[in-house]
Amino acid sequence: MNYYDSAGLLVLGSRFRRLSENFLTTVNSVYQQQGINFEAGWFPAFYLLKDQQQISIKQLSEAMGCSHPAASQLVTTLKKQGLIIAAPHPNDARTQMLSLTPEGQKLLKQIIPVWQAIQTAVDAQLNPVATALLNLMPVLESVLNPRELSEKIKEQLNHE
Repeated sequence: MNYYDSAGLLVLGSRFRRLSENFLTTVNSVYQQQGINFEAGWFPAFYLLKDQQQISIKQLSEAMGCSHPAASQLVTTLKKQGLIIAAPHPNDARTQMLSLTPEGQKLLKQIIPVWQAIQTAVDAQLNPVATALLNLMPVLESVLNPRELSEKIKEQLNHE
């Protein structure tokens, strides 16, 4: 019996992390092979800005499902790279609106064909498994909600 079989659900997070890290490493390698200076971790911001002229950091954090500080960290990285700019919202100076710089727009044009190739390749390799997995992700995210899961674990510990 291997480690994953014996540990069961206890390694769920580790397996998802490993799967994610392997996928992101592969995607980063593809960008590098294509001569594109882009990192897979930048994807959420670029993907959202592909269809919208501007987004707020709050919108980015909500779309990414991460904290505001984590989204701010991504924004700081992209600003340092000269790929996005932040400007105060016209009606609320406390809200920063993000948009792509001309350099960011140029990079976006380079990465869209890579995204399409990734989509096609993953679909070809995993379909229908990918479809089932993608449909299952919202369920997993809901069931494994950190607050609810923490409460369930505490309940189990208190019953022992």
